[in-house]
Amino acid sequence: IARFANRICDYLVVISKIDEREMLKAGVHNDKLVYMPLFIDCEDFLRKIDMYHDSAEIHRHFKKGNPTIVYLAQMIKRKGHVYLFRALEIVRRQYPLVRLLLFGRGEYEGELRRKAKAMGLTNYVHFMGSVPHDYVPAILSKSDVSVISSLSETFGWTIVEPILAGTPVVS
Repeated sequence: IARFANRICDYLVVISKIDEREMLKAGVHNDKLVYMPLFIDCEDFLRKIDMYHDSAEIHRHFKKGNPTIVYLAQMIKRKGHVYLFRALEIVRRQYPLVRLLLFGRGEYEGELRRKAKAMGLTNYVHFMGSVPHDYVPAILSKSDVSVISSLSETFGWTIVEPILAGTPVVS
């Protein structure tokens, strides 16, 4: 495999230091290996934080002095937005100026808007719609907390990316 990889691959992506050591032991040339933990290009992710952190498009979503919780997810039932709304009611007791920014779209959006209104959360829950993926690192870095209320996830991007941005995650 190592001889084959050395011959035909420009680069070989490994997602852990263990994989990297194994590939080196097997004879894959070091200059062919690219380390991307969980397939996240960390350098690119951090570069996008710097690139968009002060952009007007990102900045307009955040209000100085208001703690900001962010949830980036499709608006589908299994993402558990309703549980997040219930938690927000509790959080508001201690942080009355807290804002929840929901980024994403989906078939459940109309129902979520109605639910937020029925719970008296329209001043606290903000439906932001979709954003370009390049903005995600900056959005996460400007947030006070990132949340995941999903009932199931296939991969932990939603946990890894906020941590990489230096933002605490509540799940």
